[in-house]
Amino acid sequence: METLAASLLDSVIRLAVVWIGIFAPFYGLMGYVERKFSADLQARIGPSLVGPRGMFQGVADLIKLLAKRPLTTHHLPDTLQWLVGFLVLYSSAALLPLGSYFLLFDTELSLLLPLVFVAIASLSQLWLALSLGRVESWIGGIRMAAQSLVALFPAMLSILCVGVYVGSFQWKAIAEIQGFSFHHWTLFSSPFLFLAGIVFYLSGVAMFHLPPMDAAVGSQEMSGGVYRGIAGRALVFTRIFRFYGLFMWCVFAVGAFGGAWNLPEFSSDGVGSSSQTSLSFLEAILVIVKAFVLMVFLFWQSRVSPRLRVDHVTNFSWRVLVPLSLLSLLGQTLWGMWGNG
Repeated sequence: METLAASLLDSVIRLAVVWIGIFAPFYGLMGYVERKFSADLQARIGPSLVGPRGMFQGVADLIKLLAKRPLTTHHLPDTLQWLVGFLVLYSSAALLPLGSYFLLFDTELSLLLPLVFVAIASLSQLWLALSLGRVESWIGGIRMAAQSLVALFPAMLSILCVGVYVGSFQWKAIAEIQGFSFHHWTLFSSPFLFLAGIVFYLSGVAMFHLPPMDAAVGSQEMSGGVYRGIAGRALVFTRIFRFYGLFMWCVFAVGAFGGAWNLPEFSSDGVGSSSQTSLSFLEAILVIVKAFVLMVFLFWQSRVSPRLRVDHVTNFSWRVLVPLSLLSLLGQTLWGMWGNG
């Protein structure tokens, strides 16, 4: 009984460190970086009033939104909606490949479970749209859910390519087969895995409705879609959930294709147990830095690309991403068979 209590306490502490010490600062940092980056591309100043160089503008916006009242009355119970959202956040945080120490659970389905969480999050968006009681929200929610679920299929096939290459879907097995340097990453292990990584990246852009594939949210006839009738605390939580999904996707991309948490070999030589905790935090920092670079690239790509219509995005997913992902899976299977032979 004491062992179980100690294990639960250790899990709670690790999740608290992930949420409070890693995700919360990263959310604030990326919000500031995105605003400044967008302002630079559009020749604007960006945040500049609150704090030095506008660094605390996000805190001011948070306080303002929390003080606002909701614009609409939800027609479906909010408790179940937020409960599903928090369950997805809790369960996925336990599987984030932030390092050997912060990885709480690692099973043979660890690489596939994030896709399940994304599917649940897409359905929760549809639930939110139905709860708002607006025609624009209903149509926008249906479009968002359909686009996310369509993009989920090529992403799953891309993940299967990694599983075929590694021979396992466990994060530790995927990390062990990679290394710190670029040429040891899964992404550069074969041309088919490189293609699978590109498909996984584009699937994430479509799945999280980033420009140019954000017509389900930003088209004029939708008038904001799901986000039109949200304000106050609901808007804060919706933004956090949406950003967390993108953050989770970038971390998973780093773990599956970008070398995971592997540090240089000399850093772990002759390390005792007293320094193992420090190395664990260095692993987490390395993953965060890689996710930061990937997310900045996403922001840049979303600001310089023209917007696509919803039907164009779904057609692109079915006619381009799915065939490419199938080609990657077939090619990687044959590549592995030929290499082993």
